[in-house]
Amino acid sequence: MNRTAPDEPTTTVSALSDQRLQERLKELTAVEHQIEIVVIDHLRELHRRRLYLTLGCSSLFDYATRELGYSEAAAWRRIKAMRLCGEVEGARERMQDGSLTLNSAALLQNAFDRQERKVRRPAWRAGLRPAGRGARRIGAGCRRSVTRAQRTGANQGAAGGASARLVGAASAGGAGGRQEHAAG
Repeated sequence: MNRTAPDEPTTTVSALSDQRLQERLKELTAVEHQIEIVVIDHLRELHRRRLYLTLGCSSLFDYATRELGYSEAAAWRRIKAMRLCGEVEGARERMQDGSLTLNSAALLQNAFDRQERKVRRPAWRAGLRPAGRGARRIGAGCRRSVTRAQRTGANQGAAGGASARLVGAASAGGAGGRQEHAAG
């Protein structure tokens, strides 16, 4: 596979004038953004068709690292950016025009994924236990907390109200929050 830039071999870069070097670098960066989004589009379609399975790869990540030769970090960034482009209106266009970098897109999608996991995680992962032995253990801990709160003069209802507000805020941060962040 030929990995040299179009029009000018690497050996002639040192011969470029300062102005031409800057112009050429801007041209190449624009092409790089276009190629990046084309790669992401191809990854999305390959994922939609699940073609990586026919090649013996267990996942798109496995395919990107084994078949395409990306490092784990590079594959992770492209897959996260691919998901962002598929889920957030305008993300693909912002990546294409360079106003959203591959790394920023990946980090943004990762933050969205973490938020969604927090909202969707089972109640027991949030510190609540189903009735039974676990409930008794949690209950004992709650009694200790209430006793401490009473000693310090804290309002017992304030903590419960704050938790309810946090859960409500996390639940409200779904898809609407995602579009707000992408547009900003």
